[in-house]
Amino acid sequence: MSPKNKIKIDFLKKEEVSPYLINLRKEEKRKISFQLPVFNFKKFSIILFLVILFFSFFSIILINISQVPEIKKEILDDVDKNLEMFFQAVDDFKNLKLEEASEKFDYLSENFSKKSEELEKKNFFIKIVFNIYPPAKTTTDLLKILKDSSKVGSLLAKTTFNFLSLIKTENLKEENSSEILPQKVLNLDFLKLTEILKENGEKVAFLVEKIDKKISKMNFNYLPKDFKVSLNLLRKEISPLLKNIKDFNDFLKNFEKIVGKNSFKRYLFLFQNNNEIRATGGFLGTYAEITFENGKIKEFKMPAGGTYDLVGGLKVRVAPPKPFFIAYPNWKFHDANWFPDWPTSARKLMWFYEKSDQPTVDGVIALNADLISDILGITGEIYLPKYEKSFNSENFILEIQKTIEIERKEERKPKQVLVDLTPALLEKIFSLQPDKFLKMVDLLLEEIKKKNILFYFSDKEIQKFFQEKNWAGEIKKSPFDYLMVNVSNVNGAKTEKKIEQKIFYKIEIEKNGGMIATLTIKRKHHGEKEEPFFGKRDLSWIRAYLPKGSVFLGAKIPTIFNFPEVEKIESDKDLEEIEKEISIDNFSKTRITEEFDKTCFGNFLEIEPKEEKELNFKYLLPLKFDFNKKVISYSLLIQKQPGRETEFEAEIILPIEKEIVWSHPENEIKKEGNVIKFSSKIDSDKIFAFVLK
Repeated sequence: MSPKNKIKIDFLKKEEVSPYLINLRKEEKRKISFQLPVFNFKKFSIILFLVILFFSFFSIILINISQVPEIKKEILDDVDKNLEMFFQAVDDFKNLKLEEASEKFDYLSENFSKKSEELEKKNFFIKIVFNIYPPAKTTTDLLKILKDSSKVGSLLAKTTFNFLSLIKTENLKEENSSEILPQKVLNLDFLKLTEILKENGEKVAFLVEKIDKKISKMNFNYLPKDFKVSLNLLRKEISPLLKNIKDFNDFLKNFEKIVGKNSFKRYLFLFQNNNEIRATGGFLGTYAEITFENGKIKEFKMPAGGTYDLVGGLKVRVAPPKPFFIAYPNWKFHDANWFPDWPTSARKLMWFYEKSDQPTVDGVIALNADLISDILGITGEIYLPKYEKSFNSENFILEIQKTIEIERKEERKPKQVLVDLTPALLEKIFSLQPDKFLKMVDLLLEEIKKKNILFYFSDKEIQKFFQEKNWAGEIKKSPFDYLMVNVSNVNGAKTEKKIEQKIFYKIEIEKNGGMIATLTIKRKHHGEKEEPFFGKRDLSWIRAYLPKGSVFLGAKIPTIFNFPEVEKIESDKDLEEIEKEISIDNFSKTRITEEFDKTCFGNFLEIEPKEEKELNFKYLLPLKFDFNKKVISYSLLIQKQPGRETEFEAEIILPIEKEIVWSHPENEIKKEGNVIKFSSKIDSDKIFAFVLK
C-alpha cells in the first residue's frame, strides 16, 4: 500500500469501530492520559512520625538550651572561686612550697572532676547541648582544661619535691671517700634522680598535649572577660611548654646513657680561661677526668699541674696551625681547641689526650671561666684557709690568676688552687636551698645558650640530640648570608677581659643584585700599662667565616705580620683536611681558606693598652638580590664565639627604594631611605631576616 493510501485512525473520536480498534484506542489512552498516584498510607505514616519526632527532639533541645545560661553561670561561678586557689598554688610552686602547692592542685583537680561528672549526670539532652552547642561546649572544655592543668601542677610539684628530697637523702649517706670530691657528690645516684623525673614526665607531656589541643580550638568569645585574659596567656605559653617538656623527657633518656646506665662512661671536663681567648672559648689550663658507672661517679681525677702535665707524655710531634708559628713550634693538647666548630675541636682534643698516654674518653665538656663567676653569684663566696683568701663572683678571675701565676708560680702544681676550690664549690652547690638550687639550673641553661658550656659525645644519638638543641657549638649551615667572627689570642696574654669588641657589617647592593660586603672588626684595649695580667700587648688571630664562595677584594690591616719560618715537622692530617688554604694575599697577608663549608679570611691584630684598632675585610658575596621578583628576601645567621660577647651593627644599602613587609626580630630592623639597619648584642647565635616588596 502506498503512503498516500494509508488509513488514518482517530482514536479519540467516538464512533463504532471494530473490537481490534477499540483495544488499540484503550491502550493509547493509557499512554496519553494523566494517572493520579495511588495513596500509600504506610509511607505517609513513617514520614509523619519522623517529622513529629524531629520537632519533638528539636523542642526538647530548645527547652534544654534555655537551661544553659543557668547551668553555665553555676559552673563559671564555681570556677571563678577556684581560680584564686589555682593561682595561689602556682605561686606556692614558684616559691617551692611544694607540699602546699600539691595539696591545692589535688583539691582543684578533684573539684573540677566533680563538676564534669555532675554535667555527665544531667539528662541526655543537656549532655548533648554541652557537647555540641558552642556557648555551652566552651564551658565543658574550660572544666577539662582546668582539671588537666591542676593535674599537671600536682605532678610537677610532687616530682620536684621527690627530686629535692632524694638529693638531701643521698647527701646523708656515708659510703665512699675521695681526696677531691665531697661525700654528697659521690653519694648521688644520677639514675635514681632521673627515674624520679621520668616517672611523671610522660604523664605531664600527655596532659599538656591534651590541654594544647583543647585550648587551640576554644572560642573565648563565649566566656567572661576575666577568663579570656587568663586563657589567652595560657594559649600563648602552652605550645612552648609542651615542646620544653618533650625536650626534657628526651634529655632524660640521653642523660641515662651519659651517666653510664648498665655501662661505664669516661669524660673530659675542660676549663677554658676566656680572658686568654681561643676559638672555642679560652685557653685550656685545667682539666678533670670523670668516670661514671651505673649512674654514680666511679672515679675523679684533676691534676694539680693542669694540662701541662700532659706535655711530658705526648708521643707525637706535629706542626701547629699556621698562625701559631709565631709563638709555638709544635702542637700540644692545651692549644688543640683551634677549630671554631666545637665537635671538630673536641675530637682533636680526644686524639691529643690519647696520644699523651691517657685513656680513651666518651666525650668532652668545656666550661668557661665566666661560668664559675656566675655560679659563685648564687652560692656566695668561698673561703680557702690554705690560701687565706675568699673567692666570689667579683674577684674570682683576678684572684685565681694571681694565685696561679704570681703567688704559687714556683710550685710544680700551679693549678692546685682550682683542685682545692672544686670540692668546696660542689659542696656549696649541693647544699643550696631548693629555691637557689633551681636558680642554679636556670643559670646553667642560660650559660649553655650563651655557649659558656659546650658538649661533645662519641655516641651519635646523644650528640644528635645536643645538636638539635643547639648545645653542641658547631658551625651551622645558613640558607643565605652567614657571619662568624672568631678571635684566638696567640701571645699568652690574659687581656680579653679588658678588650671591647664591635663588629660593623655593611652590604652595598648593586643594580644587578650583586652584593659587596665590608666587614670591620674594631677592638679597644681598656687595660692600663703594667696592670697585672690585663696591661699587656694583645696579639690575636682573627678569622671571619663567610658564605662559601665569597671573593676577597681587599683588607685594611694596621700591622702586617709575616708567617715566620719554622722547623719542618710532620703536618697534622686533620688540620690539612679541614683547613684548605686557597691563598695568602700578598699585600695584607690575609690568609684565605675553606673550612666547614665556609670561606674564611684570617689575619693578625695587635693592640697595646689604651689603643683602639680595627681590621677590615672587603669581599663579594656569592649571593644576589633578584630585583625582577616582586618579593625579595634576605637572612643573616650570625654565630657567637664561645667565651665573649660582641656588639654588632649592620646596614644594607639598596640601589632602589623598597618597602619592608616582614622582618625578624620584629621591630629590630629599621629602614631609613634606601638603607636597612639592624643591631644587637651577640650573646647567642642570632638570625636577622626581612622581606622586601
